[in-house]
Amino acid sequence: MFGSIDSYTTEYPDVNSSQADAPDETVAITSPPLTGKPSSHVSEPRKHNRGDYHFNRDLAPEGCKSINPVCKNYVPDVEKEFYSQIDKALNSGLKFTLCLVDVYSIPKAKVINLIEFCKNREIDIINYDYEPIVADGRRTPDEILKVLPEGTPTIIKQTFSIFSAPETHEHLRGVSPDALIIAGEICNCCIAASILGLDQNSIYHDWYGDEFGATQYGYPVYTHKDLILDSGYPDKDLNKIQNKLFYNFQLLQ
Repeated sequence: MFGSIDSYTTEYPDVNSSQADAPDETVAITSPPLTGKPSSHVSEPRKHNRGDYHFNRDLAPEGCKSINPVCKNYVPDVEKEFYSQIDKALNSGLKFTLCLVDVYSIPKAKVINLIEFCKNREIDIINYDYEPIVADGRRTPDEILKVLPEGTPTIIKQTFSIFSAPETHEHLRGVSPDALIIAGEICNCCIAASILGLDQNSIYHDWYGDEFGATQYGYPVYTHKDLILDSGYPDKDLNKIQNKLFYNFQLLQ
């Protein structure tokens, strides 16, 4: 039955492979030629294999179809409570979009609390599913879907990053948020790709090649460890995601 961490990770490369123990490279790496089709809108979800798609370069930062946000300059206090700091940012005039990324196995109560918090403050929400999982007959759990505001879009992404979907750029262009709140799974795969992007240092790189994330477009990202599923491996620790635009709060509430 889907929902266990093991069943989820078996759809991806073995995290215990030799690649997982490889030291971080300190020199620039030239990416190999793109393979497969560019990521696009998904009208009929289909199963696919690694190499079948790549992150559409028209949607990459500064691509001809990519979002080019202008975000208000604001720095929260990550030592304070996550929810109180979002309220403080809202009172300072910031706009947020909540991105729910593949919320299949993460504890539902914490996700529902986050959704209710955002609904009460009229924070924009996007829900994401991953194409191979949808093609396998699985979707965002009904317990999550029923508490989402009416009209909340569910975007099916073909690769790990939410920015590989054209609808992400179209939606954010219309809403113009100053920052993103990200919750979901799994930390060093879809979450890392959606926040920082993925390059050849990632064990998941051979699925779709280079991917691009929120901070590369200029979006600050707010989250807390209880809102991110980590399947227990040290290299998936949320604390290892480092970027000046990434705000990993120490307290939830």
